[in-house]
Amino acid sequence: MRVNCVPWRQCWTPGPAVCGWSDQCWTLARIAEIVRHRFGVECALAGLDLLLHRIGWSVQIPSR
Repeated sequence: MRVNCVPWRQCWTPGPAVCGWSDQCWTLARIAEIVRHRFGVECALAGLDLLLHRIGWSVQIPSR
């Protein structure tokens, strides 16, 4: 099944600070909250992690 990811990716382009968080780190919990508000879908963090990997996203550790 092919999914159109354009609306999905547009949610993350502005960055977490634009969405009200004080830093620029996207966490699974933050992404789950945006998905819940924007699309009306509850996601388990493990399922969300699998979905993000499926569309090519990976865990990134911020440099200090």
